[in-house]
Amino acid sequence: MRTLILLSLLLVPSLVWADFDDGMSAYENADYHTAFSEFLLEAQSGLPTAQHNIGAMYFHGEGVDKDLIHAYAWMKLASQRGDSDSDDALEIIMFTMKSGQLQKADMLARKLSLRYHLPLNSRR
Repeated sequence: MRTLILLSLLLVPSLVWADFDDGMSAYENADYHTAFSEFLLEAQSGLPTAQHNIGAMYFHGEGVDKDLIHAYAWMKLASQRGDSDSDDALEIIMFTMKSGQLQKADMLARKLSLRYHLPLNSRR
């Protein structure tokens, strides 16, 4: 039983990257709906690069309606997990937001962090 548990724990990261790679392949082929679905699964499990990609897709309206609040929230989660590209992206998103959107985006980031057990810190 112990071996089975250890083996399953070793396989999980490879499954995550397989889905992420499927998302990248779909994105590169402009299949944005599939890419978004693949990245979303990985983003919800805490993969910062996938969170960044979800934020970028919301920002550009690729596979989903353009939504600055969701773009910022997902990008913030990625930034909190050390994705340095997300720091610059957050600045760009904030610059394009209208009054009141930043507060809503911060609230959404907190909700997402609670829903998917992705703790936020006070870095941003």
